[in-house]
Amino acid sequence: MEEVNQSWAPPIWAPDTINYRKFFNASVSGDMQAMQEALASGEINVNACPKWEDWEGETALHRAAEYGHLELVQLLISHGAEVDRRDYSPLGPITALHIAAHNGHVTIVKELLQNGADVTTRGQMGGPLLNFVLWLKRSISDKEYEIIDLDPISIIKSTGSNWRQQKLHQAAEIGDLTLIRFLVDRGADCNYIVPTEEDYTVLRSAVKSNQIDACRLLIELGARVTPSAFAQASCMNMIKLLHPHLSQSDISTSGVLNHASKPGFVRDLLASQIVNVNDLDLRGESALLEVCTLPKSTEMLEVLIEFGADLHVCGSRVVPCLKFKGDTPLHRAVAFASSTAVTLLIQAGVDLEARNEPGHTPLVRLAMSSRNKPRIEIFEVLVKGGVDVNAVDLEHNTALHHLAMRNMHTRSPQETLTVFQLLVKAGALTNLVNLQGKTCLELFSSSATFREFVMRSIHSTI
Repeated sequence: MEEVNQSWAPPIWAPDTINYRKFFNASVSGDMQAMQEALASGEINVNACPKWEDWEGETALHRAAEYGHLELVQLLISHGAEVDRRDYSPLGPITALHIAAHNGHVTIVKELLQNGADVTTRGQMGGPLLNFVLWLKRSISDKEYEIIDLDPISIIKSTGSNWRQQKLHQAAEIGDLTLIRFLVDRGADCNYIVPTEEDYTVLRSAVKSNQIDACRLLIELGARVTPSAFAQASCMNMIKLLHPHLSQSDISTSGVLNHASKPGFVRDLLASQIVNVNDLDLRGESALLEVCTLPKSTEMLEVLIEFGADLHVCGSRVVPCLKFKGDTPLHRAVAFASSTAVTLLIQAGVDLEARNEPGHTPLVRLAMSSRNKPRIEIFEVLVKGGVDVNAVDLEHNTALHHLAMRNMHTRSPQETLTVFQLLVKAGALTNLVNLQGKTCLELFSSSATFREFVMRSIHSTI
């Protein structure tokens, strides 16, 4: 049941007087005597609201409902308080019923309903009453169910299918089996997909939150197991529950290894042979390529190498200036990970001169990286490993060219100079010309300060 072209009463602004201040403050504190004295003054309109910034057009009934003051709610209603009067919140106006339901004040919800409060009224962001009962709750208590049970038919029918689906996602995330059954029995679709995110099913929400019992129930109720949901699994019990419902092809391309963050789980998963260490997800990425984009990946990297991960797999994913087509694990590691990760890959036998599609070697890739600081220790590891310090990419740019082009304006001259000295000492030539006819020194020359550093460096190495 949707609200269409419905107008709402404008706020009644209260004058800033002693009696009105006493009246509004009593609605928060629960001071019955002060409330009665203010009402006895004959000045008070119970449906008025103060021009106080934090009240947003709320009446005394709104605040009494929020703080659980049942006797004040009854007193206000007896003096003519409109139970469906709304505030003017910028997110959407709400009634006292919405507020009481959100705060779990069952007796006040009952009182408002008995006095004609409309359960179909929408509140903030167009939300129905059910949304306010369950809003951001990480567990659903008996009092929430008691509120819903006060008028379950009206509450559910007025909710609308999309809101029911959103609450079903919430129920799946917190693993509330009672709420899952409650919503599905009243029309919620357990295969509903969040419109803003591809393949974000209710089951995926449950898997991501590691709610195994909720997953089992959803499957019993007809939820389809999708590769996207399977990819969120983080324990073997979840894997064992889900994998019989998928083909081997779906399992292999799901990317479950790529999403995993716990080395112990990855070890168990690989040992089970349900997945292969070199499986590629639908983006063409292996778990090793993914892990090499993480700065703290050492333990996970060791597990993947132990199980035979392909050290020379080439990535197909392209992210401008970050990931290039044809990147190998070493390209990714020098740009994103640590010197320890780079050392592990070299010890395992990676090709130090591997090229990605633009022709970058790992050394060139490190020099052009703006995300990973030119960590001197990573350069040192590559140089110690015997990397060709004069290798060029398809534009004939060396590591020194890229160091000049990418790093001058993002790092201190002294830091870049340290790397420059390291490469020159290892045999890097400063007179090589790229396709634009520029040497690295000409590129560096746009900074007089840095050129001075460089020239000093050259003289010191001669």
